Amino acid sequence: MNGPEASVAGEAIRRRSRRARKARTVGFHMTASFVALLWVAPLLLVIVLSFRSFDDILANGLIAIPRSFTFHGYTDAWGNGGGRRGMLNSFIITVPALALALGLSSLAAFGLSRFKVPFRRTILLVMLGGNLLPPQILLIPLARNAE
Repeated sequence: MNGPEASVAGEAIRRRSRRARKARTVGFHMTASFVALLWVAPLLLVIVLSFRSFDDILANGLIAIPRSFTFHGYTDAWGNGGGRRGMLNSFIITVPALALALGLSSLAAFGLSRFKVPFRRTILLVMLGGNLLPPQILLIPLARNAE
């Protein structure tokens, strides 16, 4: 097939390819949106529950439409529950830990990317694997030692 027949056939193949790519893209975005909603739904539920009164939750259940919104839980936690001290302690621990982690990881990333360090891929994979673990998993050995 040479000439006009080849260009017509080629155009049809390109059109089918574009349609297939568009269908895959739409499918991917629909799936990703569904997964994102599944991930965000519990967070939204917790936020809405934090503004409901305890009596409203007891009377109507966790997932019911809120009858009232109140900041009483926040004011009570801040004033009577030691929220101020907890926030201060969090800043005292978090700011230096974050600065130290960013500084050391920046130095490690620079060294591993610029120089030929033996086992550098293994080191990068171990560091990446550590980032994939939720921090709560690391608390299990601490809780067992505290008993």
